[in-house]
Amino acid sequence: MTLLLPHLKPVPQRQAAPRATAPPIVRTLPVRPLPAPPPLDALPSAADVQGLGRALFGCAPEAYANLSPEDRAHCPKPGVNTPRSTEDELYPRSHAKDAATWQEDLDERHHDSTACFGAALVAQCMVEAEQAEHQRAASVRQQIESDKRKAQMPAAPPVPRSR
Repeated sequence: MTLLLPHLKPVPQRQAAPRATAPPIVRTLPVRPLPAPPPLDALPSAADVQGLGRALFGCAPEAYANLSPEDRAHCPKPGVNTPRSTEDELYPRSHAKDAATWQEDLDERHHDSTACFGAALVAQCMVEAEQAEHQRAASVRQQIESDKRKAQMPAAPPVPRSR
């Protein structure tokens, strides 16, 4: 199959009419004096600068073991101020509206009926495995529905306090 295309003629481009240019707007900014430099007593002392350098470079966790006991006394122990991760941070909760139903659907899809071995009773084993999975799925679905009904029930009215 051959596709033949005609030669295209270049289309002449229109030239835009020259626009009248407006004179540029020139603004002058007011001259403001520079702020006065801080007094010499407000500058950090050499000890502060040394402490900053020690904090940045000398107290790194990977260098902590190589420090002398005197230098270790000036550094925080590695991991002291590190917040511990909670289980919710490591394993975030599902944001699904009905997480239990989604998890059950996933479990049903990943049900393994190939755990039967041996040629003699494979059919019987597979039937029993499917029946067991069906019973498990039914009980889980029943529990999910029960939990949903409990969540939708209105709260019991408060009991009046006796005097």
